[in-house]
Amino acid sequence: MRLLMALTAALFACLAAAAQAAYPDRPVKVFCARGEGSALDQELRLLLKYLRLGLNHDFEVENVGKVDDTDLEGYLSAPADGYTLMATSSLSLAASRARGNIGFGHEDFEPLVIFARLPGEVIAVRADSPFRELEDLISQAAAAPGTLTYGTSLSPLSMLPATIMEKDRGAAFEYLDLMASPSERLDALLEGRVDVGYFPLPLGLGAWQAGRVRFLATTLPERMPSYPDLPTAMESGLPSLYINQTSLLMAPRGTPSTVIDFWAARIEGVVNRNRAFRDELREACHEDPFFLGHGETLNLLRQQDAEVSAYETYWNP
Repeated sequence: MRLLMALTAALFACLAAAAQAAYPDRPVKVFCARGEGSALDQELRLLLKYLRLGLNHDFEVENVGKVDDTDLEGYLSAPADGYTLMATSSLSLAASRARGNIGFGHEDFEPLVIFARLPGEVIAVRADSPFRELEDLISQAAAAPGTLTYGTSLSPLSMLPATIMEKDRGAAFEYLDLMASPSERLDALLEGRVDVGYFPLPLGLGAWQAGRVRFLATTLPERMPSYPDLPTAMESGLPSLYINQTSLLMAPRGTPSTVIDFWAARIEGVVNRNRAFRDELREACHEDPFFLGHGETLNLLRQQDAEVSAYETYWNP
């Protein structure tokens, strides 16, 4: 009897090991909570390209997202079998919940890893502007409220820099709502329809390198290694302003830890150790590689929840 029990246990162990070794044995569906061509979409597809090369395995990407993450609700009850993954902006997910746009958060999924960090937005002016530093802009907007036009989207995160400048420093702007696209914000700045623009750094790089715009500051918490001379808003008179937009990969709640560990190890190998991925990421997305493992990801998500709570001071009158 003992021999039979031992053989049975060994058989089950072998079957489990075989099943684990076979994973994944069919395409993994990855839902991207942003539109095709967005920064998140580009980061995700590049990561999957190199995972595909390493694993000789295919993925299916479907863009389902809106900027408030509402479409992720449809995956709260997705099968927790390792064949459904979701990518979104971790900070945006926290902000959407804090603002009441969604009734769920990262705790309702299984966060896997942070696989990228956006290069951030920039506060910019035209090259012929008299403002050479962010402090110059703030001082003028405080001295003559409403005389400078600020082009942005009126979403909470996009409005955060201007709102902090107003509430912390008394700098008041006239706003032009350019919700259509970040490209329109850049165009409005170049065409002289606004005095100040706020848009993703990669979008404005061409105009910056051509000497058509001046970047006053980024909203990242520290300077970018690729652009060490570009100051942050934190060091330019706005210590409360930092927007750490990281890209989060999640699975449905209840996904086995073996699946989480499987993807964490392989994604870490691509992001931290694959030179070709690093070079292509810098070329295509103007980003430096950034990775946080499962435990570090959970810590960051809790930190971002606290940051969003602090932002409520600025969002609410």
